[in-house]
This record gives sequence, C-alpha cells and structure tokens, in this order.
Amino acid sequence: MTKSKTPRLAELMRAGGTREALEGPDNALQRLSKTKRDALARALLAGELSLAPYAVGHD
Repeated sequence: MTKSKTPRLAELMRAGGTREALEGPDNALQRLSKTKRDALARALLAGELSLAPYAVGHD
C-alpha cells in the first residue's frame, strides 16, 4: 500500500468495507444485466438483439 492510497482505504472502511458501499447501488441496466445475463447472451447469439447502435466509434 502506498501513502496515496491510504485515504481511499480509510473511506472504504468508513463505508462498510465493501465496494458497493462506495459506488452506490447499481442502476436498472446493471441490475438487469446481472439477473438476465444468460437470456441476454442467448438473444445476442440468436440475432434477436443487436448492440450495433451502441458500438464505439459509430454514429
């Protein structure tokens, strides 16, 4: 551990020691992706769902 990371460690400990305590709750999309991961993967592989509109570098 370095001295520069000490304040972050102290903040983590005050927040309860979990990453979630520091970052706050997941948003709706994050919760959906965790609970429906397999269904989303099947839909992507079957071509029923496309991420093309969200591709980086495309308008």
